[in-house]
Amino acid sequence: PVSVVLEPLEAANPVDTFHELTATVLDADEQPVSGAIVRFDVTGTSSSSGDCTTDGNGQCVFSYQVAPFPGSDTIIAYVDADADGDQEEGEPSTMATKTIQMPASTPGRTSGGGQFITNQGNAVTFTLNARSDGATLQGDCTILDKSSGTTIRCLDVFAYVQHGGYVTIFGQADQNGTTTLFRISVEDRGTSGTDLFTITTTAGYVASGTVTRGDINTQ
Repeated sequence: PVSVVLEPLEAANPVDTFHELTATVLDADEQPVSGAIVRFDVTGTSSSSGDCTTDGNGQCVFSYQVAPFPGSDTIIAYVDADADGDQEEGEPSTMATKTIQMPASTPGRTSGGGQFITNQGNAVTFTLNARSDGATLQGDCTILDKSSGTTIRCLDVFAYVQHGGYVTIFGQADQNGTTTLFRISVEDRGTSGTDLFTITTTAGYVASGTVTRGDINTQ
């Protein structure tokens, strides 16, 4: 093998989707090389690695799930000619990039407040209000986790996606004085004490649990 080509070299897709790349390995005469191991390393907003082995057309496919937040990835691929798991001099490589975008917003409305209990047994209080007509977005939230000393206040809403009682909201927040991106996912199960609440921020905060006091309502 003297070259490896990735397709697509550039791509843009929403968060949580799978990104697929096709590698083509060629020899010095630009003929396909079968049985070649192509190793991949994904860095950036996402993190992944893997490999595939080329078929009779010199091609193989690698896919990975992109990050839950918007950003960008760099994908490095090389041909592991001696199959030792390390790239040595002379083993061809190439690079592709991936842009991770916010999902398209849908109409809907979510409101609620109360308390949920995390898997660690910590009580987290919250208020949440968000609405979307598919184009105009509004929302605010407050999250208070006394056990970790974390206070989060939503500043803006960038995306709102609702399917039935399932809602995911993206936006910008203040976390203990630091600006961060947030992602809130809720499930309105229609019965008190069964709703679910999850919040993740790019500043490193994650909390999830069943709403034991209060309620979440979706429309």
